[in-house]
Amino acid sequence: MDPTRAEEAATSFQETEREGQRAPRPSEREPLSGVPTRHAHYWTGVTELRVDTTPFNPDWDAAPTGGCALKMEKGRHYVFAQDENGRMVGALKEEVIDRLCDRYAESAGTDHTDRGHTPESGARRRSFGEREPQLGKIYGFVTEIVLLLKRYSCKEEEEVKKSALQNHWILPPEIMQALQEAFGIQAEVFASPLNVHRHTATSCSKFDRDKIFGSKGSAWDTHWGELGSFEFNPEYTAMDLDKALQEALMSTMARSPVLGVVTVMSVIDYT
Repeated sequence: MDPTRAEEAATSFQETEREGQRAPRPSEREPLSGVPTRHAHYWTGVTELRVDTTPFNPDWDAAPTGGCALKMEKGRHYVFAQDENGRMVGALKEEVIDRLCDRYAESAGTDHTDRGHTPESGARRRSFGEREPQLGKIYGFVTEIVLLLKRYSCKEEEEVKKSALQNHWILPPEIMQALQEAFGIQAEVFASPLNVHRHTATSCSKFDRDKIFGSKGSAWDTHWGELGSFEFNPEYTAMDLDKALQEALMSTMARSPVLGVVTVMSVIDYT
């Protein structure tokens, strides 16, 4: 834009206002930038303007692609998950991704978008969908990883957020492995696909959709006595702790020989 021309136009507009005359509408003024006057009518039809205030991190987020993605940077041992809007929803270690991939293929099969897809795995996917119709459509591995991270992202309501956070206070893997070797622990009653030990054969978790990654579903909908020897680390509320202890006792009393049961309770000092 010519600075001189713009200054003259601004001065003319101010003088018109001082003289009490009606200022010319945008569509009536001579275009300063050479753009045809008809484009000035664009804003006259706009009744609402929205500004997207969603935080954007240029280090992790990307432009929307319409599909989910898993990306890994050179020199790092983490895989970064991005949703269809390009937002990063979480980062997982390579070994966790590998474990999730194995459990996913073993439990829910694969579809044509998954790497290493085979007809046998596709048949396993169809069979899984028939057994678990309540889950609706089962997506490819990458999309299901993003959905899994969002389920455990702790961005829900405050009470759900606290529960999700507490459900991730787990035993160190070395201790869990020692318990498995010493007591023959076969199952984790309160776990998630993200934190279940790599040698645990059976686990229960919070969300029904976790079955896609090998979970048996909610602990409260599962007969603990059918799990074999198990470890349980309930969520740290008085109600859940009491309910879990009663369920564990009933499970051991109903089995012969007695099951091996290990529980982990936290002692929180608020002082």
